[in-house]
Amino acid sequence: MSSANHSYFAAYPDFIPDPHLPLLRNFYRLAKAQAWSKKRRNKEKQIYLLGQYAIHLGGISTGGLQKWQDLCRELKVDPIPMSITQCKRALKTDVHVNIIDLIDSRRLGTEVTTFRSHEALVKYTRSSSKYFPLNRAKADELKKVLLRHIQ
Repeated sequence: MSSANHSYFAAYPDFIPDPHLPLLRNFYRLAKAQAWSKKRRNKEKQIYLLGQYAIHLGGISTGGLQKWQDLCRELKVDPIPMSITQCKRALKTDVHVNIIDLIDSRRLGTEVTTFRSHEALVKYTRSSSKYFPLNRAKADELKKVLLRHIQ
């Protein structure tokens, strides 16, 4: 189990997360066990997702060209761009990925699903209800690149 999972769930000693489950499944198990209201659940979900993002994706924005190229490789950008600016452009225009799925793929060691179009990503995100919080999106270069408008 990642340290981010452990530190978040440590506040709930009676809850044992399953390290093999997707992160939202564990979160919703906890929310149900705690009988949180919808308002509390939404607030806690944001805290949890932002913590998971920081652990699994947070170092990319400040990590230099190699980190950006590694992400491009992970998301099957071809050819691999030769500058950070080119990486950002390719990720922004050519890659459609659900950020929660990207975090899960890193947590679980699985391949992440990407979508052929913005519309396919929107349809998937709506059907799965895997919405990533927009908090501080403009302060993080990677969030600015990967977040898509979903309505």
